Amino acid sequence: MLVNNIKETGSYSVQWNASSVSSGDYFCRLVVYGYSKVIKNSVVR
Repeated sequence: MLVNNIKETGSYSVQWNASSVSSGDYFCRLVVYGYSKVIKNSVVR
């Protein structure tokens, strides 16, 4: 899990160090007040 807490209104960024994971597709889900968006991230080695 990258982030699991409540943030104040504003812009944020998160860095993910993928050096310890295998090649493949990974999914990130953002949930805000009932709205949900899924982003696919691909790791290629």
